[in-house]
Amino acid sequence: MSHHATPTIIALAGYAGAGKDSAADILVKHAGFHKIAFADALRGEVARGFNVSRDLLEDRSKKELPQAALALRYAPAEFLGSLLRTEHGNLHLDEPRTPRTILQLWGTEYRRSQHPEYWVRQMTAELRTRAMWGLRRFVITDCRFANEAAYVRRAAGLVWQIARPGLNAGTTPEGQHQSAADGSGFAPEVVLHNFGTLADLRDRVLSAWWSHEAGASVTAVVAGATA
Repeated sequence: MSHHATPTIIALAGYAGAGKDSAADILVKHAGFHKIAFADALRGEVARGFNVSRDLLEDRSKKELPQAALALRYAPAEFLGSLLRTEHGNLHLDEPRTPRTILQLWGTEYRRSQHPEYWVRQMTAELRTRAMWGLRRFVITDCRFANEAAYVRRAAGLVWQIARPGLNAGTTPEGQHQSAADGSGFAPEVVLHNFGTLADLRDRVLSAWWSHEAGASVTAVVAGATA
């Protein structure tokens, strides 16, 4: 990505609500990482496409609440066309949609159907830009597909899985969408079992990071947080 030293990349995988953002924030605060997501570019595209603010798409309290502004009537024609070619072809144009649903459909049924590497290419460009700014440590908060994990490893990065007891394919707010993945299928280098306090998570995340820095092999770490 740059002629300078190779950046350090950790990609976090796990269901929504597992604690990926909490783990990322710890690495940002205590280990000099910079937070980034495959969905950063996705949210930008959806905001422009539906003419809504990014805040609507990023506000966790609204993630599962149907929004009139996200009804498909306001969607770009190309996006609607991609849905008509899928099992979502029976469209109700005036039905309010949740931010999560629109982001899932735009990210997967629309853009990934155009090319599986669509979001990987966006991430590659963004990381290259940030590396030119002199940034060297990145934590990706949303590794959801095998090709994204493969990309991280091609860049000499690591995949960490964040798992929370009771959170599974049947209970995740992501539903049964194909982008909902717990990360176990990506052969993660580190597994964080998240069932305690935020302080527990901080200690275990940093322990895993320091072990990596020291060259130790870390395959499973028990950690906890409520966030």
